[in-house]
Amino acid sequence: MRWLVWFVVISESAFASSVLLVPADDKSRPAAEAMVETISAEKLVAKMAPAGSPAVKCLATPETRDTCLAVMEEKAKVTGIFIVNAAMKGAKGTVTIELFANGAVVKKETAKVAKAKLKKDLKKPVLSLLKAIPADQPAPVIAAAVTPVVVDTPTAEPAPVVDEPKKEAPVLTPKTEAAPVAAVDVKTEVPPAPKPKVAAWVMTGVTAAAIGVGATFGALGMTKRSQLERAPDGVSPYSYSQALALQQEANRDLTIATGVGIGAGVSFVVTAILWGVE
Repeated sequence: MRWLVWFVVISESAFASSVLLVPADDKSRPAAEAMVETISAEKLVAKMAPAGSPAVKCLATPETRDTCLAVMEEKAKVTGIFIVNAAMKGAKGTVTIELFANGAVVKKETAKVAKAKLKKDLKKPVLSLLKAIPADQPAPVIAAAVTPVVVDTPTAEPAPVVDEPKKEAPVLTPKTEAAPVAAVDVKTEVPPAPKPKVAAWVMTGVTAAAIGVGATFGALGMTKRSQLERAPDGVSPYSYSQALALQQEANRDLTIATGVGIGAGVSFVVTAILWGVE
């Protein structure tokens, strides 16, 4: 019997675009943070350059700024860099945003803003700059390849005939009577069995469980904190909102680990006392 089997192989790739926000100084950082929500709403990942990072240091030397930013653009794997420069006087001021992409400044926007309405005042210029980002090259599409494969199913062969082994006649042995067992009068008193220490066993289980829970949450908290501290080439791989959520989760896990650890210590002392009581 022959069966025709079809194998379909489909290959595709999808990458989420991201941009890098580079505040010119600490006074410009609130304006850069206010742009994150608008960028995220456009299905883009907003990465923030930390203070003192290589991307921020690029702005210190105007002669080599563009060359330095081009290197940062390649290392950070972003479609564009937003250079944010805020000049605030009291509650109001101006914010200048430059869009840097493919090794050059593509567009610049300047907006008058108020500290209380940074997100609202910067939304329009940010959307204008997002539209100016050069389109990514489309990933090659590999058409589905259909390959017919013929599989031969082997014909089942008849099972061989096996002769059943001959049964031998059972050998009869004469019955032997067991010798009578003399009765023994045993009057030895059996000591009462010790009472199980239920409370001690229960507290032992509670202590072991508390240690396990505390260790688990402690490991989770330290892992998340180490993820936050990773910043290859001075650029965090997380957006502002992702980093904030990860920090909150790490603090929560470490707080739980500390509380459970204290409880485990108290439980250990109680367990030791219960095992010592006869």
